[in-house]
Amino acid sequence: MKDVLNATVASSALSQAAIDGLNAQYNGLTSRSSALTASITAQINGIESFLSVYRQNQSSLAQQVDLLKNQIALTEKTLNDAQFNTSLAAQRTRLTLDAQIRQ
Repeated sequence: MKDVLNATVASSALSQAAIDGLNAQYNGLTSRSSALTASITAQINGIESFLSVYRQNQSSLAQQVDLLKNQIALTEKTLNDAQFNTSLAAQRTRLTLDAQIRQ
């Protein structure tokens, strides 16, 4: 397009001022197009960066949830073991006391 405008010869149908105006308009549109392209590219890069960080955080949080689930399971097992051991010790103490009473 630019080459066509530059190669156009002024005539009675199209003055040099009109050609210069079209050239200026073309240059303005080209500049605006470049600016919009740069802006869109920057926005896309920003979105991609945000999504990358979001996915990393999501993965990290999922791992933390899994770790917490494992810790809960271990704590429950520890509590169950402690309850069993306490119950067993209480039964042994009763048996010992019963045996001492019978003597």
